[in-house]
Amino acid sequence: MMASNIVLEEQPPYSASSLPDYDGLWKKLIEELFEELMEFLAPDLYREIDFSIAPAR
Repeated sequence: MMASNIVLEEQPPYSASSLPDYDGLWKKLIEELFEELMEFLAPDLYREIDFSIAPAR
């Protein structure tokens, strides 16, 4: 299975006092591609996960 999702980082307006969001893109990538990530990193666990159920927030 090949992932076809593209995740783009939203650029906040420039502000000298704002700090860059270094991990925001990684968090978004994991959220968007979680199923593919689990299939790649933990194939045994992947088979046990029901991806049709949304995670609790």
